[in-house]
Amino acid sequence: MCPAVALGFALAQSVGQLTYLKPFVEDFNTAWLAEGTFLLTGGAMTLVYIAETISKLKLGNGTSILIFASIASSVPSSIGAAITQSSQDANVGTGSLTQIAILMTSKLGLIGPYYELSTAQVAYAAAFVATTLGIVYVQEAERRIPINYASRFKAGNLSGQSYLPFK
Repeated sequence: MCPAVALGFALAQSVGQLTYLKPFVEDFNTAWLAEGTFLLTGGAMTLVYIAETISKLKLGNGTSILIFASIASSVPSSIGAAITQSSQDANVGTGSLTQIAILMTSKLGLIGPYYELSTAQVAYAAAFVATTLGIVYVQEAERRIPINYASRFKAGNLSGQSYLPFK
């Protein structure tokens, strides 16, 4: 994307988001709006620069890599929150790191069974495994499309079949 277009979108979006926050800000004024717009636009343009640099270095699509990094960075906290919530739902405790470690190691047989897995924890783990397997299956799937060449026909059959791999 052209940096000038990105700058225009960043300015419009930052002003829009800050204006949306107007009812929640006690001292909303033009200086606050200008400062917030400058900071949000500067952050957006920094990300545009990083994305373009990644793309220019042929490391992949820079924007996609930044989006993936953002999603991947939130996975540990999401897993922790899910374990904490499911352990609270099962009246196991507060879900502290020690309790989670005890829960996981007891099911691996490393220490005695202090806690039992709740139905929510088993369902969460099964959904995670099923989703991962489904994604891998779809990503690795390949359809072989036969390619027919006129010069390869001999006596009505193909002398050597070629395929076009299609993912």
